Amino acid sequence: MLFGWGVAKGVVPDVLPGGINSYYVLLLCVCAAWTQMAIAHHPETFFPTYRNFLRDFGKIPKDRMETYLEMYDEQQRRVANGQRASEERPYRGFCSVLHKGFTCWSFALFVWFRAFQKGMRFYLPIHFFGFLMGGYKQPISGGKRMLTGAFWSSVFLASYVMVVHRVWCWLRQWNECESPAWLATGGFMCGFSIMAEHENRRPEMALWFLPQVWKSMWSYAEKRGWVRSLENGHVLLFCATMAYTMYCYRHQRSTVKKTYLKLLDLIF
Repeated sequence: MLFGWGVAKGVVPDVLPGGINSYYVLLLCVCAAWTQMAIAHHPETFFPTYRNFLRDFGKIPKDRMETYLEMYDEQQRRVANGQRASEERPYRGFCSVLHKGFTCWSFALFVWFRAFQKGMRFYLPIHFFGFLMGGYKQPISGGKRMLTGAFWSSVFLASYVMVVHRVWCWLRQWNECESPAWLATGGFMCGFSIMAEHENRRPEMALWFLPQVWKSMWSYAEKRGWVRSLENGHVLLFCATMAYTMYCYRHQRSTVKKTYLKLLDLIF
């Protein structure tokens, strides 16, 4: 992330008019579109920890996703044979599996509140770390920033999850079939939830998504033989990113976020 932040603040402004601040929302939307499509149809392209994180917040158990994929394969066979995707009217098949016992709207609200609660448990320690790095000098204002920051970060995460589920259901019922494109569309639209975050954190959140998406896309391309990985290539990539990070730390300090800069100062 340090490397991404350095590139965003140090390089991108020279390439794109207005710099990364004009594009971070779109970047997150694109990353979210791929993430939501891939977590359902190509979950093996993600690291196991990140895959479990997404599934946990999405509130869809593994066994229901397996049933969903079996139903999707059956739908594709029907379409390939010239049949309708489903004879069910109104079209509810996939919804009854993915959120059994809920209507589409009640499930969307349920996952919002659940994701908000889990988000507070996830984000409070992160914002508390930022408080320790500088806010402790002004405990009242620093504590207020910590709590409001965790609140709005949790609103972002909860809205992200809710929007992708609602759009996914709506497009499925409107088109009367299932498609990875519905998940990608829901992912793109839920990316706008980043507007709930403070503007200083939006580039950081977008750049947090980016490495996960790069890894997933690379694994997808490698699986299909479009690219080939180098042995120990990840070590070379890490060395290159650390070299750039240390260069920015010593010679382009303004390109590193203040929180990370303080952490580097403590270490080095």
